[in-house]
Amino acid sequence: MVSLVKHWREAASVIVAAKSGVGHILSQSQVSAARRKLMCDYKILLLRRSGNMKFFANSYVYPGGVVSNADFSDNWAKMFQNCSTDVTKLGKKMEGSVRSQLMSRIHQSVIPNEIGFRICAIREAFEESGILLARDINAVKQDAPLLGKEIHIYDKKEAKSLLELWRGKVHNDATQFIELCKELSIVPDVWGLIEWSDWLTPCFLPPPGKRFDTVFFLCATDTCGSQVDVTHDEKETTMIQWCSPDESLTLFGEQKMKFGPPQLYEMARLCRYNKLEDLVQHAVGRAPQGCEQWLPVRIEFEDGNIALMPGDSLYPAEPDVIGEHPYPTATGSYQSRQEQDRFLNRFEFQTMTLVSNLPSLSLNQTAPLGTNDLKVLFSHMKPKL
Repeated sequence: MVSLVKHWREAASVIVAAKSGVGHILSQSQVSAARRKLMCDYKILLLRRSGNMKFFANSYVYPGGVVSNADFSDNWAKMFQNCSTDVTKLGKKMEGSVRSQLMSRIHQSVIPNEIGFRICAIREAFEESGILLARDINAVKQDAPLLGKEIHIYDKKEAKSLLELWRGKVHNDATQFIELCKELSIVPDVWGLIEWSDWLTPCFLPPPGKRFDTVFFLCATDTCGSQVDVTHDEKETTMIQWCSPDESLTLFGEQKMKFGPPQLYEMARLCRYNKLEDLVQHAVGRAPQGCEQWLPVRIEFEDGNIALMPGDSLYPAEPDVIGEHPYPTATGSYQSRQEQDRFLNRFEFQTMTLVSNLPSLSLNQTAPLGTNDLKVLFSHMKPKL
């Protein structure tokens, strides 16, 4: 397991969900009943990657980035001890029954993976968007937080200029994040992040050396997204947008918003939940089951290529995670084969869209919207990845 790490880098990302508070891009009186039932009452924080990026330039992503040794610094244990929290015990509470390779890998630190990767996601969110997901140390001492409850956002207006100063420091040096927490007497709100999924970059997408194994967390706030002070970093990201899952898929279908496969897939999963409270309830209840690693696998047909996701009838029992072998090929046309396959969970490269008919995924993971619902959101247009 450890030997595989050399093939990719570890990363963490956070899907921040907030109450809508403002109107939908579509008026309910202007849409069909089928479209209306897919509307969500919450929005997701999205960052647009710089056009100068070599990988998925101008695509919209969730805040996140590569893990730093600073995220697993033993000094975090002392910081949490100051608010009467034992990170070892807290990590045990956050463990799932199924641990992916990413979450089960041994780090030379007293900080459990469940804590270290959450710290990484919170730090990266602060660097990229300015949002600081943290709790006051004294408040934690007085009232121990419950796992999966509303995320806390540090938003003291008088500290705005100070936070911008620290944001630059943290961006340049990840070890400064704990120093920021010390100065403000806060701790990263690891309690508010719910383990959601684990994605391994497929072998066929990135340039060499750019694969990532990324754990995705979910957090939610009742604060309206429009009231959360967020700004892009003018480096890796050039725009910030709060967008509901159904809005984002509609914009994707209209070719006004670009997504990579994980973001497209996750938005289609989130669209299963019209209400934020239902989404959080499911996520919290499901999290103890853990997550499996998801790796899209490419297969070539005579008339085109597709990328398979776990659960698809054609998904291999033992996928080639390293990319040592040629892409598998299939005889005949894709169209004729699709009619034979019972379970569909795949990306089509010809139409550049997601095709799925699964009611659920393993470990009670939410499946993406079915193809018919996606057609409603895509307005019968052909989106591009």
